[in-house]
Amino acid sequence: FAKGGAWNRSRIGWFWGGMTVQGVLPYYYNRVAQPGRSQIVDRCYYNTMADTEPCSTQQLSELKSAHFTVCQKPWGCWQGSYANRLCGDLHRRWFDLRQEAEAFYGIPVNPKACPRGGHKHYQPMALHSAVLPVEKLPFCVPDDSPDRFVPIREAKYQSDHYH
Repeated sequence: FAKGGAWNRSRIGWFWGGMTVQGVLPYYYNRVAQPGRSQIVDRCYYNTMADTEPCSTQQLSELKSAHFTVCQKPWGCWQGSYANRLCGDLHRRWFDLRQEAEAFYGIPVNPKACPRGGHKHYQPMALHSAVLPVEKLPFCVPDDSPDRFVPIREAKYQSDHYH
């Protein structure tokens, strides 16, 4: 990503969020992928923003991905009424997934990461004590590895664990 030129100086992705997947995917499908390897998908299911009547009435279980622009970021600790039912469902699911991640990494599961409203009250995950449970990732570490857990803070430096 280059300032003023976006992805590979293509000017694709030179917009808010363009340095993220919101920019790299349009670049990939417009400049890298073989023609015909992409298809238009229904935005109510893929990267939904729950911003239209048809999109905001979808069931959470039917969605493939979501974008929090309209619903706001869950870690902003929104305490008021949501723009619509789906926004509330998305926030609740995000916090459920956060708790699953905490349990997976062996860190304290925080049932109330937003004890009060407002982003300043958000309680981040306690990643300083997180460990990567290697036995849950057999494709990363050989079965005979003496390492049962790899601390996350060290894992990025121990590339031999990820063959």
